[in-house]
Amino acid sequence: MLPVMSVAGQGGRIGLPLSLAAVVVFALGLLAVAVLPALPLPGPAPLVLAGLAAAAGLIAALLGARTQRRLHTVEQELVQERDRARRAADTAQREGRDRLTVEGGREPAVLLRDLRVVAANEAAVRALDLKQVGELLGRPLADFAPADERARLQRFL
Repeated sequence: MLPVMSVAGQGGRIGLPLSLAAVVVFALGLLAVAVLPALPLPGPAPLVLAGLAAAAGLIAALLGARTQRRLHTVEQELVQERDRARRAADTAQREGRDRLTVEGGREPAVLLRDLRVVAANEAAVRALDLKQVGELLGRPLADFAPADERARLQRFL
């Protein structure tokens, strides 16, 4: 079976024969190396040429296999990057919905990312006896715990 190169396309995978010529040259070179000694040809030149053809075919096939592995690696990297971009877009969309829910709520609420406040509503500002939402944004959650409880909260988080 011939090696096949896999390339991601819009419709999925596209299979392409990899180094067909290299495989044919290698096979013909091996055949010539096997058959030429039996023929009455003058000198070693035909045998040497057949050996060189076989070697060239083998080298081309090996380089083709290396290219195939590299293309596979690039394809995997592209798929991973696409998945990361999708996750980031999903997170941004979810965070936008959450932000609207928090900011529009009547009860005190904050939205955290990595245990830092990224959104809060006016009810949270009043409950914490602050003047504006900006005083909450970017601050760690532990800043709002009583001083004697902060160490315990940090261990819990």
